[in-house]
Amino acid sequence: MTLTVDFGTGCTAYNTGNLGTVTRKGIVQAVFSGRYDQTGTTVTITTNNYYVNDYKLEGTTVITNLGRNSSNNLEFSVENNNGEITSPGGDVTTWQSERLHEWIAGEGTNFVSNGLNGICDDVYLVSGYAEGEISDGTTYRIQTEQDLRKEICCRWVTDGVLTYFVNGDELGTLDYTQTTCSNPSANFNYGNQTFVVVIQ
Repeated sequence: MTLTVDFGTGCTAYNTGNLGTVTRKGIVQAVFSGRYDQTGTTVTITTNNYYVNDYKLEGTTVITNLGRNSSNNLEFSVENNNGEITSPGGDVTTWQSERLHEWIAGEGTNFVSNGLNGICDDVYLVSGYAEGEISDGTTYRIQTEQDLRKEICCRWVTDGVLTYFVNGDELGTLDYTQTTCSNPSANFNYGNQTFVVVIQ
């Protein structure tokens, strides 16, 4: 099965919380080899001239259903390859990532049987890394030190810790352990200092 989302020459959505607007254009396509909840299914996501606020996003994402783990939860590998973000000014940032998503809640419900609640009760734990290079040659890496908790209908990560590296040196950690859907902020720990980061 193939799912194609075509934003045409531009489709603008208004964010909640006075966060402005997001304009998307181009095509995002997902090819499913089977049912999402079936072991072995792959979902391959590609873009075609896809832009978000005039930033061009390229790359391929492959999601693979790995089956059930020792806790009887479904796990999925998520690999992002050949990722590039091109700014309106032409600067290019490359990236790739490998993540593991564990489906820890909400598997037994769906939109057909439970409406929107059948989607919003889904919760995943996410681990892994992302890395790449920005246009001036600086390299970066972001990796999980504590699994991230992602509730599908919450815009924010609500638990977990990320560590940031720049040119191979550790920069600091971003701590989501106090973050909630109604409190979109996290603590960035840099050396002996802690800064509150408002997430948007």
